[in-house]
Amino acid sequence: MHSKVLHKIKELLHAYSSILFISDFRWGGLIFLFTFIRPNAGFAGFTALFFAYFFAQLIGYEPKNQSWGLTLYNSLLTGLLLGQFFKFGPSLIPLLAISSIFALLLNTFGQKLLFPLQLPLLSLPASALGILLDLATQGYHDLYSILPYQITTPHPIEAALPLVWVSYCKALASILFVKDFVFGVALSLILVFHSRILFLFSITGFLSGVLFQALLTGSWNQSLHNSTHFNSILVSMALGAVFLIPSLSSLALSVVGVGVTVLLTDGFKSLLYSRSVPVHSIPYALAVILILNALKTSRSKWISTLFG
Repeated sequence: MHSKVLHKIKELLHAYSSILFISDFRWGGLIFLFTFIRPNAGFAGFTALFFAYFFAQLIGYEPKNQSWGLTLYNSLLTGLLLGQFFKFGPSLIPLLAISSIFALLLNTFGQKLLFPLQLPLLSLPASALGILLDLATQGYHDLYSILPYQITTPHPIEAALPLVWVSYCKALASILFVKDFVFGVALSLILVFHSRILFLFSITGFLSGVLFQALLTGSWNQSLHNSTHFNSILVSMALGAVFLIPSLSSLALSVVGVGVTVLLTDGFKSLLYSRSVPVHSIPYALAVILILNALKTSRSKWISTLFG
């Protein structure tokens, strides 16, 4: 009995670590604790994760082609997203339950479509559902929005640090929708201690994204304050160190991926601007899938053995 409970806990914690391409559930445990830097997001994320896991167990679903962490992390991201906008409480729980189950259903369906092509689904379900929720919840007036109260003053230490480091940490934190500098520092330390390669690619991805954005807009300051560079970080880690064998070639391809991501991000932002809806991580997922598909089609030797 004790071993079964411990196994289920590991499966849930693996969902947290999978967001940063980490397979060790112990790092997931740390990320879980750090999400409570913003308690509202922490509770909402875990509640959504629990509902998705409970529903999967209820219908007897067992992931065949991926781990529980990869199966559930889209539901976790959906909960963290809702926790960013709405106060955790009785009125939010039904939405968390339905949304997390919806994310699980999208994940299983999308995985069935992409697995024969040997392509990862990544966070497409959470991103697509996030846009749907952003649109739908504009009419849910009974939900208590916390947005007016989320404008917090910067941490005192931020003023003493280089803007590029502060912006990087905030972009890293935005991957989990916990937009907090301290949380970003914690995630960066997790990357350093788990895999220096992942950490370095997260840095190069962020800097490449800032560079591309600055060249296109003509403003370095605007680029450094852009809140969507978390897409660049994810693309660089995915292409540079996860799905491709880490090398100078994968570094070059990750930079190309970042450039594609910047264009996708700006395009989606313009498309969704009129409804005040963010693009989430759709640009990252599309860029990685498109590039991996091209490499698979050409039978590139760059593909990591871990990816098949």
